[in-house]
Amino acid sequence: MKSTKALSIQQQRIFIVHQLCKNIPLYNISLLFRVEGDLDIVVLEKSIQTLIARHDALRTKISTDKTEGEQLIFDENHFCLPDVITVEKSQLDRAVQHNISQPFHFDQEFLFRVKIFKVGEKHILSLVFHHIVVDGWSLKIITKELFQIYSNYVKNQVNQLPQIKYHGDVSRSATVLAKNVKFWQKQLAGMEEMGSLIYDFPVASKPDFTMARQLILMKKENINPLRTVAQQNNTTLFTVLLSLFQIIMFRYTQHGDVIIGTVSHGRKPQMKGVVGFFVNTLPIRCMLHDQMSVTELIRQTHLKLAETYCHEEIPFHHIVQSLDSHKIDKYFPVIQVIFTLQKLDLTYQELGSIKVQQLRSQNSVCPFPLMVLLRETHEGIQVTCNYHSAVFRETTITTILKLYEHLLLNVSLDSRIGDIGLFAEEQKQQFIAVNCNRKPREYQCVHHIFEDCAQATPDRVAVSHQGICLSYWELNNRANQLALVFTKKNIGKQPRVLVILERSIDYIVTILAILKMGGTYISISADTPHFRQEQIIRQSKPQLIVTRRPYLAHLPKTYHIDRMQWTSKNCLFSSVDPGANAAAYIMFTSGSTGKPKGIAIPHCGIVRLVKDVKYVDLENTRVLQMSNLAFDASTFEIWGPLLNNSCCVIFPKQHFDIESLKWVIEKENITTMWLTSSLFNVVIDDAPQILACIKELLVGGEALSVAHITKALKCLPNTTLINGYGPTENTVFTCCYKIPKSFAVMRSIPIGKPINNTQVYILDQKKQPVLPGVAGELYVSGDGLAIGYLEEELTKEKFVPNPFVENDVMYASGDICRYLADGNIEYIGRKDRQIKLRGYRIELSEIEHYLQMLPNIRKAFVKLFTTPCKFIVAYLYLKPHCTYCKDSVKQYLKHKLPDFMIPQQFILIDTYPVTTNGKVDYKALPEPQEFANDLVSPQGELEQSIAKIWEAHLPKSNIGRFDDFFEIGGDSLKAMRILPEIESLVGKKLDIENMFHYTTIQSFCEFLNSNEDRVYQHLVPIKVSESGDKANIFCVHTGHGEVFSYYGLAQHVKCNFYGIRASSKLYPDMETMAQAYVDEIKKVQPQGPYYIGGACIGTIIAVQLAKLLNDCGDKVATLFLIDPNDPHIYEYSRARVWFKRTRKACQKMFRMQFAEFWQDVKGLLYRKMSKNAHHRKQIKIRDHLFLLPKNIRLCLPVQKVAFFHVKDRCFIEKWKKICPLLQDHVVPGNHQNVFLEPQVAKLAGKLNLYIESSCDS
Repeated sequence: MKSTKALSIQQQRIFIVHQLCKNIPLYNISLLFRVEGDLDIVVLEKSIQTLIARHDALRTKISTDKTEGEQLIFDENHFCLPDVITVEKSQLDRAVQHNISQPFHFDQEFLFRVKIFKVGEKHILSLVFHHIVVDGWSLKIITKELFQIYSNYVKNQVNQLPQIKYHGDVSRSATVLAKNVKFWQKQLAGMEEMGSLIYDFPVASKPDFTMARQLILMKKENINPLRTVAQQNNTTLFTVLLSLFQIIMFRYTQHGDVIIGTVSHGRKPQMKGVVGFFVNTLPIRCMLHDQMSVTELIRQTHLKLAETYCHEEIPFHHIVQSLDSHKIDKYFPVIQVIFTLQKLDLTYQELGSIKVQQLRSQNSVCPFPLMVLLRETHEGIQVTCNYHSAVFRETTITTILKLYEHLLLNVSLDSRIGDIGLFAEEQKQQFIAVNCNRKPREYQCVHHIFEDCAQATPDRVAVSHQGICLSYWELNNRANQLALVFTKKNIGKQPRVLVILERSIDYIVTILAILKMGGTYISISADTPHFRQEQIIRQSKPQLIVTRRPYLAHLPKTYHIDRMQWTSKNCLFSSVDPGANAAAYIMFTSGSTGKPKGIAIPHCGIVRLVKDVKYVDLENTRVLQMSNLAFDASTFEIWGPLLNNSCCVIFPKQHFDIESLKWVIEKENITTMWLTSSLFNVVIDDAPQILACIKELLVGGEALSVAHITKALKCLPNTTLINGYGPTENTVFTCCYKIPKSFAVMRSIPIGKPINNTQVYILDQKKQPVLPGVAGELYVSGDGLAIGYLEEELTKEKFVPNPFVENDVMYASGDICRYLADGNIEYIGRKDRQIKLRGYRIELSEIEHYLQMLPNIRKAFVKLFTTPCKFIVAYLYLKPHCTYCKDSVKQYLKHKLPDFMIPQQFILIDTYPVTTNGKVDYKALPEPQEFANDLVSPQGELEQSIAKIWEAHLPKSNIGRFDDFFEIGGDSLKAMRILPEIESLVGKKLDIENMFHYTTIQSFCEFLNSNEDRVYQHLVPIKVSESGDKANIFCVHTGHGEVFSYYGLAQHVKCNFYGIRASSKLYPDMETMAQAYVDEIKKVQPQGPYYIGGACIGTIIAVQLAKLLNDCGDKVATLFLIDPNDPHIYEYSRARVWFKRTRKACQKMFRMQFAEFWQDVKGLLYRKMSKNAHHRKQIKIRDHLFLLPKNIRLCLPVQKVAFFHVKDRCFIEKWKKICPLLQDHVVPGNHQNVFLEPQVAKLAGKLNLYIESSCDS
């Protein structure tokens, strides 16, 4: 027979977690006894049966038929003691632990089991229970009654234990619950703002409860003073111990509002003899601040505990249910840390012929991430930390215990919490010694170091942009010329010069010229709103503004760089030496008061960043410069190579796309580059192989994604990944971390250790050092430190005296960090509301400032959301009777702020939530919602298809045809991801610039449909004049199918320049491919005369284009053949091509040209064995071009054929047999560098002569 009974509310919580973790012995608790002497197994069995008969809990199973579970209480439990298990002493612990660790299965078994192990002459009795039917109090009852019953049976005495009376349902009444629920809701209001544990490793969606344990013993003589403290304050020892532990949590989390859980037995007087689950978990909310004394904290804790115990009637599970479910973790709701104190009452009894000693028994799993269990023993207090080893390092728990021990031994009641030092003096000195990596060095100015490089390696390429290269001598010479021009403008000594230019060689020449004058350059983007430009001008007070003609309209005191006539004549300029501590540049970042902050960086800061550094190799490298020039990473990208005799390669486009980035990396042989973590994530997701040839890749600007770094380590085995961290105030990088190939997955990627001549300090709120594992604010000092802000008051606030180095200052970064056990530093978060978005530093309060300046807005709140992607949302609280227009608000902000600071969504609110402290509760602001009232659905199949692509990448669903891409969460990174999908959809090659010009689905589709002549599969407009009065050159691709080589040539020729690239489509023959090219040419220029050209294998294809155009009756004015191939190469078979290449390589070997031989062999092998998808695609196109079907007949129906070839590679005789009248020109260079500077300039000069003569005729 059996009866049923509902689970109590306390039991329901355990039931839920058990169902989530069925195969984990999470709630197994046990008793363990060592029995010496003649143990009577039969009597023991009878004793256990009697015990079972007394207590319903030991005859209970749990039914899972109902969602909420149900107790099945049986009248009988036919218990039989299992056979005794004999084990070796060495195997005992393992056997006992195995018994404890076996999970119970609801429905199938009683929640209680017994095993006996025999070791020699001794027995070990192990009793295991499920916590849902037994609590700690019950274990004491079971221990006492079991051996009392056993003793009575042995003595043949009648058991006279008191009869147990059950008093109905032990769960609390609804009235009691309702009475207390408001108390707990008030106590836990604003819970999401409280400090939480900082884990070492990421928490899995289903936690690993595996437990590890550490303990310390506080001796009696050290505890007695704390007992005295308790007596003096009319409280308990537990209150004092909990108060001191609160201080540890306060210092560990750097948060004064934390929750620590404790337990109460939860029994009414009449239930004290009943075995069952009555225990209740109580959350204790602790509020601390620096100025509070220890005595005040103890009194506050005393009152808080008294108040809590008055409301312990409500079970913890009910507390959880009464809170907002979306704020609650289903595994660890409300409480992550448990703190308890109990007496360790290990019984010892002599029962006739046996002696019984209770042993400590411990489960292998832990229900909470951290449980601090204090047990009073005859020696003192044992402090045990049980913790989840999956989320905490052993060293972290060691640190917590050390801090607690130090505090227990050294606490002073009168001390203010903020003044308590947790560092011993010896540890503090050790900390200071480890952090001192400053080595005295003499710093030069940046321009002097560059001039030394120019003198040492005058002919080495210093900078490259779109095929145009300047050597160190040429760059230095141009800077001298510009410095002389500036000097004649009488702008004074050491002037400030504002530079508004795009990424270009002109920009680098300009800033170098400014430095040579002893001046300071200030860089801002050309697309910065005029209002913000004016703010920067008012703050920085520049003596001159350097820009281009399009940017001149509203700017005073300007010089446009386009006027400069560069000369190759040697120009001398006597550089000014302002001193290494003088300002080299001023960088502006977002400011919380509504004004951008100007940060002055000295020369020595730049030199410390790039000279004699260990975090990256900058010698003999090619560094890609692709950062926004108003972003401090550009400092590294420019001066890193230029101060180390290396090459700075400038990214050719304003906006990034994967294909352009891929070609720049490969064509320019980039070895080192920097990516913001946002752009890095896009590349790793979509095309990680394009980074395969990068030797050192620095990533940063915001926290790195562990998942993307893990993938990158697998995809890029030959690339060193470096996490570069640092505020602008310390010249780009403060710390760097070379991510090891064997990187173990962690909670986050460490930011590493300080770079050379940089000191970092992680300090508490009193600017005292913290121990490893403890969170604190990061302070920065050293030679990279900024001079300060342009605003003196702000400088005083952020640049404070360094307490560890005399006559030194340090910068308070506002970043919360901690030391890891290996000395590396982990970034945790911010102490304020500053955010990082796409690498840009943004003060959300600056956006709020401008919104609240609008006359109809009373309050504005701005918040960053991170899912499904990062985007900013503004919440607007209007003044009474005021209306709001989203478009006008956005236009207003666009005149005040850069694009990356404009919120993607605006939400009107009738009220705004506040915390218990009266502050705005940003976490409680409503989630962004979709408003479909103005939605105009996409029309037609094309619009609907593109809308689906947008929705997959943007934070908005149901996108309308008039929604602006950049206003609903789009940015350049998302455009990079979306464009290839649209190209695949429409079957055409598009430029990423199209995404920026046509920003709605309606306009984009209109562009695709009605402007098909501007969408090409093969044609690439490299340089096109808007006037439309210039001739066009159409130049066919080289053997790899791309036209990137022509970028430099296009800049020099005096006409429009179109490249013709191959596609992945493989045409059946040459004529079909050439006809496809002609069709696109005619979209741009319907009639002749045409200028057709090609290089390498493209010359043969160009001949076919000329033939097809001539057959159509169109005139080809000139055919340009640049360093052409053998005209008969198409007569070769695949085997013959391979044979000719191999024979050529072997000839070089026999001529002892080993270097060239090895390059050829590597090329041959690489074509066969490359695993790079892009390279395989290139090889496929190249092989296809070389081995097209031989249905072509070379003929030249053009009167004027210009033949340009290099000295070491010429097929002139073979070409003359086809066209005896071709005009032969030798151009400098070789087949590999004919399109690079300075060779390409001379080639272009010859092309221009032909074009001019044709136009004249």
